[in-house]
Amino acid sequence: MMDIEKLKAEFEQTECFKRLEHVAQYTFFEFGAYIKRTDVPADIEKKCGKLITALLFSWSAWKQAKAHEAKKLEGCVVVPKDQIEVWWQDSEEPENFATKEDDLSFIAQHIQDDEIMEINEHHTIHLPSITKFGAWVYQSGQRTFFVGNKDEVEAARGGNDE
Repeated sequence: MMDIEKLKAEFEQTECFKRLEHVAQYTFFEFGAYIKRTDVPADIEKKCGKLITALLFSWSAWKQAKAHEAKKLEGCVVVPKDQIEVWWQDSEEPENFATKEDDLSFIAQHIQDDEIMEINEHHTIHLPSITKFGAWVYQSGQRTFFVGNKDEVEAARGGNDE
C-alpha cells in the first residue's frame, strides 16, 4: 500500500507539478486526489481550465506509474551498483579469468598475435549466506532428509537415531 502523503510530496517535487503549480490553488487535496474547486472564477476557468485538468490528470498518471513501479519490483532484490562485482572469463578456457580489468592480458597469454579471443564479462553480487542444518529423519516409517535451522532439525529428529 502506498503512503499517499509521501507520494503527494514526491509528486509536488516533479517538473510537471512545478509547471502547473500556479493552478494548484484552484484545487484541493482530499481522499488521495486533487479535486477541482467549485468556486473557480469564470475568467480563470476560461484561461486556466485546461491547465487545471492537466494537473488532475498528471496526479492520476503519477499515482498509476508509482503503483506500476512498485508492482514491477515485487519479488526483486534492489542492489546498490557499487556492490556489483565485475569479472572476466575466457570463453574457450573458462578456468582462465580476471577480477581486474588491468589483468585481462593475463588470460590472453595462450593466444597468438593474429588471434582474437572471446571474453565473457560477468556481473555478480554476493548475498549473505544463511547456515542451514540437515539430517535424515524417519516419518511414518519413511526416511527423508529434513533441512531447517538447528532447533527445527533437532525437533524433527525427535531424538531418534534410527
